[in-house]
Amino acid sequence: MLVALVALACVAAAATLIVARTISPNGTADLDEVAYQSQANALAHHELTLPAVTHDPFFRPFLSGIRDDRVVFKYQPLWPGLIAVSDGLSGSTLPLRVLTSMAGVLATAWFAWELLRDARIAIVAGALVAASPFSWVQGASLLGYQLSFVLGTAAAAAFLRSIRTSATGSRLAAGALFGIAVFHRPFDALLASAPVLLAWLWCAARRGSVRRDLGSVVLGGLPFAVLFLAFNQRVMGSLSRLAYNVTGPSDRFGFGWRSSFHVESRSLQIHYTIGRAFSTLGHLFVVLPRFVAFAPVVVVCAAGCAWGRRADPRARLLAAMIIVVVVGYFFWWGVANSYEYRLDRSLGPFYYYPLLAPLCVLAAWGAVSVRRSTVVMIAAVAVGLSWSAVASAVVLIDAHHAGSARTRALTVERAPVSAPSLVFEAPLFANDPYLRVVSDATLARLRLTAVDIAGRRFELLDRFPTRTPFVLRTDQPFGEIFGPPLAELVQLHLLRATAPEARVHVHLSPKQAGTIYVQFAGTPPMLVQSGRGDFVVSVPIRLATPANAETTVTVGVAIAPVGRPAPTAIIGETLDCTSQARTTSHETEILQPCDGRHHYEFPDGTTGTDAEDVAPELQVTFVAG
Repeated sequence: MLVALVALACVAAAATLIVARTISPNGTADLDEVAYQSQANALAHHELTLPAVTHDPFFRPFLSGIRDDRVVFKYQPLWPGLIAVSDGLSGSTLPLRVLTSMAGVLATAWFAWELLRDARIAIVAGALVAASPFSWVQGASLLGYQLSFVLGTAAAAAFLRSIRTSATGSRLAAGALFGIAVFHRPFDALLASAPVLLAWLWCAARRGSVRRDLGSVVLGGLPFAVLFLAFNQRVMGSLSRLAYNVTGPSDRFGFGWRSSFHVESRSLQIHYTIGRAFSTLGHLFVVLPRFVAFAPVVVVCAAGCAWGRRADPRARLLAAMIIVVVVGYFFWWGVANSYEYRLDRSLGPFYYYPLLAPLCVLAAWGAVSVRRSTVVMIAAVAVGLSWSAVASAVVLIDAHHAGSARTRALTVERAPVSAPSLVFEAPLFANDPYLRVVSDATLARLRLTAVDIAGRRFELLDRFPTRTPFVLRTDQPFGEIFGPPLAELVQLHLLRATAPEARVHVHLSPKQAGTIYVQFAGTPPMLVQSGRGDFVVSVPIRLATPANAETTVTVGVAIAPVGRPAPTAIIGETLDCTSQARTTSHETEILQPCDGRHHYEFPDGTTGTDAEDVAPELQVTFVAG
């Protein structure tokens, strides 16, 4: 049995390694990986939290919050701590991910053995987990669900062992594993272990040893309970308040308007209603089978076993473990959020991952116990293999698409630089406070990425005067609203002049007319000069702002349709370029190149603005006058 389980664990490790190296080498579509790695970087420098004065608002890690004068990470520190250890020992998280993938198979087999004492069932259950795409994609990711699966399943197995042996060591181990699971992801730990805990208490009550047994379990879990409470007190100032709530009150269980962090706009929130909860539950039964090996056979065997052995408390326990997970996450809005962003296609319905172990054990029990003919066995294997081949291919294709998208997003960000650089990266939406790349805990890396906050570039340039500034551009090609972005890393240059000018070169069709305008922040646009076709205009730049106050300078052109006179107001289609500037005691400073915008007016009267490369029709260069 042991040899077979080690072999199955190696199969899971190989699958995880292949997915991690070839399918998603730069991460998955779930940016929670960025949050975990950022927290791991802080822990590697012996920091549970980061000083807000240095990291907020420009370098705030993804999914972190502010408490007092510290940046607090959202997640519990166990998984980020293991990431930091793996990085420190091997320079990679791959060994850690491979080990947790192997542990998932072994924990499931252990659970099956302690419940049923049948080596065949333990091996089949372990094989189903090893062959399930669920374990491949979760094991290969940097998300915390794989560790939660391992700890929850192992804790359940340890409690079953303590029922069987009534040994103090088993109870201590059960308490310790449950304590670690709670320290990592409390809700997952409760869902995975609740039915087993109730069964354990029932058995202890029948033996009349509740006080003794409970004392041993509590003693085993006490060190991790102390760590759990101490961490809460340290980062949140309360023993009972989890860091998970630091990003805002809208990320909680129940129904209503929900979001991962505090946002004002309803368009950025999810209205989680009972109806939506039922629709997401229906979606679970559509998506889950593709992530389970031999899914049609597993469903038939599990259902047959649950019904045929409905009088057996062990079958009822397995069914209860599955139902508790499904019901528990019915009230969690994050399930709908994961479906909204299609994360389940490449990562599976990951909140329900804890049900994989009892499902596979129940199916293995049914498969081993049923009376079967050779024809039935061949048919079952053929159906299972066919399903697994097709479903696994679909999962891996979706995972590859998600991994490729993440790789493309990071290609420019990870472009090599030869000198210390400062990269401005635009937020995903207005008032988005987070970096979408891994945060640097010490702000000392060769490449330092910052959130590009409107009107505050000079603030960072003054703070890091020796770094070469860049801006990460994700503009669309000119005139292509829905085309793929032109991701590029553009170096920023600083012009210092006492009387700067904007040299504006307009490239229109010979019959088109355009009017140049200039606008300073907080002031109405001023029309400068009109022309047709291809023409050049020089515009003096005179800032009327206090010394060292940062402002914006926008230079643009309003375009008239063919055959119409030049615009006399800023209406219709316009192109503009915005730069940040400020005055000092002696001169004006302007950053360039400017940021292009294309303002559309559609035939139905609606308007829209798109960040585009406007250089084909508008070029703005600031020079000393």
